Amino acid sequence: MVEKSGMQEIFKTKLLELRRPGKVLSFADALLGPVLWAPKSKTLKLMTAKEESAKLKEAYTEKHQVIESLERYVEEKTQITRIPIIPVAGGEVGLKKAEEHELSYRLESLEMLSKHISKNAYDEFQILIDKRKIGQLKILFITEAFTPFSEREKIETPSAFAKAFLPFLPHKTSELFERMVMAMKLLPEETLLLGLESEGEDLMKAVMSVAEHLRPEVIVTLGAKSTQKVLKSNDRLTMVHGQFFSRKIGEWTAQITPLFHPSIIETNQNMKKTAWIDMQKIMKVLKKV
Repeated sequence: MVEKSGMQEIFKTKLLELRRPGKVLSFADALLGPVLWAPKSKTLKLMTAKEESAKLKEAYTEKHQVIESLERYVEEKTQITRIPIIPVAGGEVGLKKAEEHELSYRLESLEMLSKHISKNAYDEFQILIDKRKIGQLKILFITEAFTPFSEREKIETPSAFAKAFLPFLPHKTSELFERMVMAMKLLPEETLLLGLESEGEDLMKAVMSVAEHLRPEVIVTLGAKSTQKVLKSNDRLTMVHGQFFSRKIGEWTAQITPLFHPSIIETNQNMKKTAWIDMQKIMKVLKKV
């Protein structure tokens, strides 16, 4: 049995606990107190920019996978039914027409390019594509533009790779890109790098015609601008790099994957791991692993 003085001490202690202000975790707690049916409060944790980017990319990737699965399902069904639209609960689903590059001319030989682009641009293409054979090319890299002649570094004895990259990249960057390409176990004759512009001249149709003519196993776009132009999309490069997309180029369907530009990888060491993961995906497609 608790004595009277002991009871008074317990009462005093409990009274002080009740009077002591507690930590307010939410508006519901402050207004209602800790009742059973009040929503549980959560401490708000702010995400860093890196965490937010990773979360956005994860959500984008999951969405892309769902869409791809739905596209495969609709494609299989339409092949069976021969009807472009199939009914589903609450509506109907059909395949969206793929983005296309309509060619205004098809190349039977590289010489045909001379009729459609300037002499300077044709000379550039001729040197880079010299003796290329259909079916030989593994990767066609596409970047934004050729470097103007006045800005190109003069290297006396460039390697076979660097020689082909110098019209687009500074010497130091071309050396990094050479190491990247060699890490993918590619040979000089298996790769080609072209730009979509030269001295202000738009070469998109010329590059697409070359791609349709040589038919590389994979087209790799370098950087945001070339990716958006070739994919005909405004998606951010951070959301689509390392993923594969199908695009019609004339009568041919190309497999295209975006990669960060080597100049970005050169200046940002954290990008090397990301780039290597993307490069390994390409290697798997090319059966280089």
